[in-house]
Amino acid sequence: MAQKPIGYYGEFRPTGVDQSAARRFQALAGLADQVGDIAFQIGAKKAEQVGAEEGEKAGFEAAKNLSTPGAEAPKTRKGFLASMSIQDQAYNTALKSGYLAQVSTDAREQISRISAQYPNDQKAFQANARQYTQGLLQGVGDDFRDDIEATVNNYVANAETSVFKNEIIKNRASAEASVRSRLDGLLLEINEVSSGGDREQAENSLLEYQTLISSQVAIEAIDLDVAESKIRIARNKLESGLLKSELQPDLESNNHADAYKKLQAFDRPESFTPDEWESFKANAGSTISRDQSIYNASKTVADQEAKNSFKDYARAKGAGFEVSPEETAKIEALAAEYPEFQKAFALIQDVEAFSLNNAEDRSRKIQEGQTGNIEDSAEFAAMVTANTEINKMAEEDAYTLGVNQSIIEKVDFDPSEPNTLEQRVLQASALSEHYGVEASPLTNPELLTLTSALPKMTPDEKVVLAETLAIAPELWGDIAKKGGGTFAMAGATGDRNVMSAVFRGQELIENKLVAPIKPSDYLGSFTDMVGGVYLAEDAMNVKNASLAYYATMGAEGYDSELFEDAVTAVTGGIAEINGFKIELPRGVGSEVFSDFIDHLEPGTVAAMGGVRGMTDEEAAETIRRSALIGVKSGGYRIESNLGTLLNEDGSVFILNWDDEQAEMNEIRNKKRRNENISNPRGRIR
Repeated sequence: MAQKPIGYYGEFRPTGVDQSAARRFQALAGLADQVGDIAFQIGAKKAEQVGAEEGEKAGFEAAKNLSTPGAEAPKTRKGFLASMSIQDQAYNTALKSGYLAQVSTDAREQISRISAQYPNDQKAFQANARQYTQGLLQGVGDDFRDDIEATVNNYVANAETSVFKNEIIKNRASAEASVRSRLDGLLLEINEVSSGGDREQAENSLLEYQTLISSQVAIEAIDLDVAESKIRIARNKLESGLLKSELQPDLESNNHADAYKKLQAFDRPESFTPDEWESFKANAGSTISRDQSIYNASKTVADQEAKNSFKDYARAKGAGFEVSPEETAKIEALAAEYPEFQKAFALIQDVEAFSLNNAEDRSRKIQEGQTGNIEDSAEFAAMVTANTEINKMAEEDAYTLGVNQSIIEKVDFDPSEPNTLEQRVLQASALSEHYGVEASPLTNPELLTLTSALPKMTPDEKVVLAETLAIAPELWGDIAKKGGGTFAMAGATGDRNVMSAVFRGQELIENKLVAPIKPSDYLGSFTDMVGGVYLAEDAMNVKNASLAYYATMGAEGYDSELFEDAVTAVTGGIAEINGFKIELPRGVGSEVFSDFIDHLEPGTVAAMGGVRGMTDEEAAETIRRSALIGVKSGGYRIESNLGTLLNEDGSVFILNWDDEQAEMNEIRNKKRRNENISNPRGRIR
């Protein structure tokens, strides 16, 4: 399109004064004013924004530091409003707004925490809220106090309303719980008092119960129908208790038949419905039946307990045990209550006297009874039972039996005090004679305690203990039976060096400080040496002690000669006498012992108690060709073709090694050797 020329359009105007330049300058002036206004507005907005940001930040920081000791309230920028810059005005506005907002938020949270801490305690809430508010207002500054106080008070008022409501609910619940508790207590009172037959007191409790129930109706806590039902139930409890109280004397005297009759004769109280009355009678009848069953069961139990007590008493007295006067009085009372015990009680006294006799006298009494010299068969039977029991207890633990029978007074055994064992040995000797058995100086519990302590002892401690126990050689067998076989075998040697070696060897083996030797290496040699000499248990103890001794000999692997030396050290030596292997007395060679047997003197036999049915000469000759069986160190019983040789008193004859006889034999042999040297051809001088 062709460009149109610039021209004038519209209504034609006459030509006048040219004012275009003036208008242009006015327009420029107006533009400048507009630009100035825009610039001012932009600057003001920026200043306002900066002031607001600074004020808000300052307000928040001041609010955060409000709880810090010594913190100051924020300060506004001062000056007349007309003369303050836009930035300062914005700063103050934002400062106040931010400070109030942050303080209000913190205050709301704190008041909420206080109300949570005391949700139903108005007084405590008020005190803590007031304390918090006062502390808060002290630090906020005068410029903000009124606004913050108004805000916090509003929070407190709202929270307090909730706390107050909760307190009312709590108090009401507490009151209701208190009423319920009292009602329950009154029901118990009514039941207990009426069951005791006290109608007046029961009625008083019922009246209080009715009053409380009525108060519940008044505050609409329960309905009237419910209240009437509860009161009737309470009345039934009262009447039930009073009726049961009438039955109680019959129950206490175990007149259950009379109680049943009385129950059936009761009239139904007005408060009971027919069904309730039948339920009551059924319940009361069950009570009577249960009481009767309990009585019968209790009587059965009581009868059985009486029998057991009497049986224990009879057993103790029958065994000759000391019984306390209190226990005797109890049994006397039982004998009076139970006629079947009366004769037995008198019999026990006779049996007690029998039980305190020694074994020989008891045996003689039994023999007399067997020939009919004891007229009372019950007494004889009791004597036989008591004798059997005493013999059994004497075999098991003669020392304890002796203490229980008051034959001896118990001496406290202390391994560190050898004199206590010496006293025990003397007592055991007396008990052995009394009971006709070999009594141990220690009780079974003491032996168990001793053997259980052995694994915890050092080799040196074991040596000291073994030397202490050596005054009672009979203990070695007792200790072996309780599991201390190796200790007993070493102790029985009486040789300190052997004991020390065995105990040290035990420790080496237990701690795996030596290589064990294989059974296949040593069992053959061991059997060849000791086969037939010991019973199985004793042979095991000898073997274990020998292995312990061998462990100290420094052998690498198995050395048969050293092992045999170890066996010899433990046993004292094994020899064959009269075709039988025996353990030699320690320190006595096989030739010396063989010579002792070959030249056994009749006087030696006589000194050892003699042999029943033989002269001393015949006995000495029999011993020379019989089997010797070791029973203790240096002691042997004799097994001949006639059986076991016995002493004149009927006990087993024990041949003991006699040093004096051996010395005499040695003198005789020396004399013979000298004679042979001086007269080699045996010429008569």
